[in-house]
Amino acid sequence: MDAQAKAIPAPWSDGKDRLLWEFIPQKLALPLQGDGDIAQAVKDIEGLMAHP
Repeated sequence: MDAQAKAIPAPWSDGKDRLLWEFIPQKLALPLQGDGDIAQAVKDIEGLMAHP
C-alpha cells in the first residue's frame, strides 16, 4: 500500500511550521509580560510570515 499517495499534504512548509512553533512565541514572550512593544512584535511576525 502506498501511504504517500493517500496522504494529505500539510498547508505549511517547514519554514512556516518552525515560525509558528518557535519564532512567534519568542517574539511575543516579553511584550506579553509587559516588557516590550507588542505592536512592533506583531509587525515583526507579519514580516516573517510574508518571507519565512
